[in-house]
Amino acid sequence: MKNYNELVRWSIKRDFEGATFKRLQEQKKRDNGERRIAKVEDSSFYAPYRRLLVGRLVRIIKSGYGGGYWVEFVREQDREKLNATAGWSNEKRQFLLDGVKFK
Repeated sequence: MKNYNELVRWSIKRDFEGATFKRLQEQKKRDNGERRIAKVEDSSFYAPYRRLLVGRLVRIIKSGYGGGYWVEFVREQDREKLNATAGWSNEKRQFLLDGVKFK
């Protein structure tokens, strides 16, 4: 029975050595979490600021607990324009985007 168990472990290990999901995980690590915003849903808190968000490049910091993503803008001008339009402090650097789709 011992030889059979070793054979099964070896076979499973060999099957998963070249699996695709390893390459996808490595690719996600390499791109630094930068994404371009493709769409803002009507139900999103940021729907009124849609024209300032769509097409902008953001860096995903972490996933939000109730959904969405904590992001920061790659370009400072985009962040400053959003803060000025919304009437927020210019010190706000991280945003919890909900109902947003990325390219």
